[in-house]
Amino acid sequence: MLQYSSAFFNSVFMKQSFKYLVVCVTCVCVSLNLNAQSGPPWVKTTLPFNYIMRGIDFPNNQDMIGYMAGESLTYNGNGVVLKTTDGGASWVQKWTGTNMGVEGSCFVDENTGFVAGWPKLSGSWSGFGKTTDGGDTWTSPAVTPDVYYFTDVVFKDANNGILLGATNTAPLVYVTNNGGTSWTSATGVSNGVPAHACHVSGNKYFLVDNAGHIKKSVDNGLTWTNVFTVPGGLMTGVDFFSDNIGMACGDNGLIVKTSDGGLTWQVQQAGTDIWHDFGWQNQDHVFVIGTPAIGEESTNGGGTWVNGLPGSPYQAALYECIFTANGTGFICGSQGTLYKRMPSCTAAFSASQTGVCTGHSVTFTSQSIGNISTYDWFFEGGTPSTSNNQNPVVTYNTPGAYDVKLVVNNGYWSDTLVKANFITVTDPATPVITLNGYLLSSNIPAGNQWYRNGTLIAGATGQTHTATLSGWYWDVVTQNGCASDTSNNIQVVIQGVNEPEPLKVRAYQVPGTGSIRLDFAGQYAGVCDLTVFNCKGMRIFEKKSMEMPANGEADINPGNVAGGLFILVLQQGEKQVMCKILMNK
Repeated sequence: MLQYSSAFFNSVFMKQSFKYLVVCVTCVCVSLNLNAQSGPPWVKTTLPFNYIMRGIDFPNNQDMIGYMAGESLTYNGNGVVLKTTDGGASWVQKWTGTNMGVEGSCFVDENTGFVAGWPKLSGSWSGFGKTTDGGDTWTSPAVTPDVYYFTDVVFKDANNGILLGATNTAPLVYVTNNGGTSWTSATGVSNGVPAHACHVSGNKYFLVDNAGHIKKSVDNGLTWTNVFTVPGGLMTGVDFFSDNIGMACGDNGLIVKTSDGGLTWQVQQAGTDIWHDFGWQNQDHVFVIGTPAIGEESTNGGGTWVNGLPGSPYQAALYECIFTANGTGFICGSQGTLYKRMPSCTAAFSASQTGVCTGHSVTFTSQSIGNISTYDWFFEGGTPSTSNNQNPVVTYNTPGAYDVKLVVNNGYWSDTLVKANFITVTDPATPVITLNGYLLSSNIPAGNQWYRNGTLIAGATGQTHTATLSGWYWDVVTQNGCASDTSNNIQVVIQGVNEPEPLKVRAYQVPGTGSIRLDFAGQYAGVCDLTVFNCKGMRIFEKKSMEMPANGEADINPGNVAGGLFILVLQQGEKQVMCKILMNK
C-alpha cells in the first residue's frame, strides 16, 4: 500500500487545505460581473455565529427542523452545531468544541445526527461525534488513534455510515453498521485523500478525492472501485439526484456529470474557481456553488450553466447547497453566511361555478403552489370586492361579465393571475305575455316555459303557445340556468267547452304565523291536491289528498319560506282553482 508520511500531509495536503483559505482571502478584491438572478432570489443573511459552515441538513423529508455544522478556522478550529426549528428563520447553538472543528455533518432524522472533523484525543474527541436527542447531548465513539482528520461523514440511516479522511500516513474510509460504535477500514482508497461522499440508494455510495478520482462502492462502503479520473484534478464534491443522474466537481471550474449511474462521465468547465457542491431543485434545475461566493444554475440538467447568485462584497466560500421538502433552498458557507431561496409561487384558482344568477354566491378556491403566505383577491362586480382569505365566498348582485384577479406571495416572490370575464351573472328580464284569440305570445324569444294554473305545460317552451283549455296562463324565462320572475297572468276562457264548475277559495296568511288559511266560503271541498309555487314558478310545497274540514276552512304550513308572492293551485278531480297570496316573513 502506498504510504504517506506526516511530512507529506504538512507539505502537500495542508497546502491544499490552505489553498481554500488563500483563495477566499485573495478574491475579496475581485469584482465578479454576475447576471441578475432568474426566478426567486437567493437572499443572503449573516448568522450571529462567525463560523465556516460546512454542512446543512433538513432530514427526513421535512422543512422545519434543520442543522448546520462547521468550524472557526480551516485548520484545527473550534467546532459548532446549530439547529433551527422554524425552517431556518432562526438558529441556536447546540454544541461547540475547542479545537474540534467540523468538516462534515449528516443528520438522518430530526434527532439523530453525526459530525466529523478534527480530533482532540486529549479531550476524548475522536474527530467523530454523534447525537440521538436533537443535539442536546453528544458522544464521540473511538474510530482510530492514528487519525489526522476526517473530511466528511455520510450515513444512510441511523446504523450504516462511512467516514472519510486521512490518518497520519494514508487516506482512509471507515465503515460502520452499528451507528458508529465500531468501525471497519475500507479498501480501494489508497491513491487519494477522500474529500466528499454521497449515498445514492441501497448499498451504493460515491466519493471524490484530491487526486481527481471518482469512486463507487456497492457494499455499503467496504470496497471502492475507481470509475473515472480527471488527470491532475482536485475533486471536492459529488452528489446524485437519482440512481442514474449525478455530478462531481472540483478546482478550476471542473464539473463532470453522469446520466447512467457512473458508467460514463462528461467533463465540463464552468468558470475557473473551486466548486464544492450541487443542489437539485428538480431533475432539470440544479445549482452548483463554491469559492469565492459563486454559484451557477442550470435549467437543463447541467447541459449549460448561467450565473445563479448575486455578487457579495464579502466573497465568502460556499460549501453546501440543499433543497428541503417544500422546495426551499439553503446554501451555507464561511463567515456565518447563509443564503435562502424560497420556491417560486404560482397563482391558480377555480370557482364553484362561473355562471350564476343575481344574488347568488360563488366559492373561489386557490390552487396556488409555492408555500403561499398571503392571498390578495380582487372581484369585479362582487361583494366583497376584495379578500385576503385563501378560499373566499363572493356574492354577485348585478348582471354582467366580471374579471377575477389573484395575487399570491410567499415572502420572497409573488405571482398574479387575472381571468377576464370569468364570472357571468344573469338576471333574465321578466317576460310580458299577450293573448290574441287563443294564441299566447311572449316578448322574450328564447328560454320560455308556459304554465297553466301553476302547472308546467310539458313541451310548451316556444315564444308562443296555443291554449286548448280554460285557465290562468303565465310564462317564466330561463337563461344560463337563471329563472326570471313570473310574467303577467292571463285568463283564457275556451268557448263551447264544458268544464266542471271550479272550486271557490280564498287564501290569506294567518296573522303572526307562516301558515296559510284556505277559506272555501263555507262549502265542503272534500279531498284536494294542493301545490304552492313561488313567483318564479318553482314548486315549493305540495300536499296530496288533503281533506278539507266540514267548516270549509283549512290551515297549511308550507315550511320556512321567504316572504313574497305565492301562487296556490288546488286540484279536485277535473276541478282546478288558482289563487295568489302575499306572504310576509
